[in-house]
Amino acid sequence: MRNGRLHMFTQALDLDSLLATTDGDSIPAYAPAQTDIGHINLYVADLTESERFFHEFLGFDVMARIPDGATFLGARVVITTTLR
Repeated sequence: MRNGRLHMFTQALDLDSLLATTDGDSIPAYAPAQTDIGHINLYVADLTESERFFHEFLGFDVMARIPDGATFLGARVVITTTLR
């Protein structure tokens, strides 16, 4: 928050720096069981249709909207899976 308003920015992922943290170890092909994904940003071509899909079809709750800019949705469930 800045001056009572939501302030956001997008920063590109520095993949080389991220991979340098592995100290030469191989990158696992799956996410460990204790992995928690806090949030995911999706850039979509049609915000209205995307919100409709995630809300009406997948059951996500609309948490907030920034007109002509973004929709924040939240899932009330924990999805447990192994990525392979």
